[in-house]
Amino acid sequence: MNGLETRFGVVFLPDKRREQEHYKMLSTVLGQKVEYIRYDETDLTGLDCVILPDDCFLDDHDRFNSNAYLFPVMNQVKVFAESGRLVYGVGDGFRLLCQAALLPGNILPASSRSDGYRSAFLRTENNLLPFTRTLSHGCTIQIQTQHREHYNADAETIKDMEAHNQVVFRYCTASGIITQESSPANSVCTIAAVANKAGNVFGILNYSLIDHCKHNHFIFKSIIAEVTQRAMGCIKSM
Repeated sequence: MNGLETRFGVVFLPDKRREQEHYKMLSTVLGQKVEYIRYDETDLTGLDCVILPDDCFLDDHDRFNSNAYLFPVMNQVKVFAESGRLVYGVGDGFRLLCQAALLPGNILPASSRSDGYRSAFLRTENNLLPFTRTLSHGCTIQIQTQHREHYNADAETIKDMEAHNQVVFRYCTASGIITQESSPANSVCTIAAVANKAGNVFGILNYSLIDHCKHNHFIFKSIIAEVTQRAMGCIKSM
């Protein structure tokens, strides 16, 4: 790898769609190196960032009752994260990271599910991470999301997360005001995304990479900037 090239790995099962969204965004739109990672992969050597996309393992009826976090690749994801490299989970990927104890809290099904995508807004609570460094603190981002799941954690966990600045995005109004009503599926404390204490593992509730693509570059551009500076020796791995 040269200093200007970031190598992403996208975990998948055959016949899923979301990993293709990430592959297209990274390779075609952003011109990065991308490879698919099978659920039984045991070697992540050479990658800078592993992505666990929405629908990466599961059919709808298995989503919240799966042991997919026990698949061989998840053991390697743990080792990868412990080495300080970057791990990014979306939707189901976020849930798997919680189940694998790489992120705090858990993802639960919404009381009333919406399969269609709707607009929602996120406020940036932490812009000091490898996943958010191209954003400004407090800025508001519009996304397209399905209202099918929400984030949950107990009061003690939330308190600890707040103390360590692990809440990355919260749902908000278009003007950036935090209200419980702005959370599409009633996430606790309107949380939409969290990080681990080290800041190298990040999970966000589901959103579309297809609709309004210009709003979805920010995480990937932040990762690319982080990896490039690490390669140039400007930033040490966490």
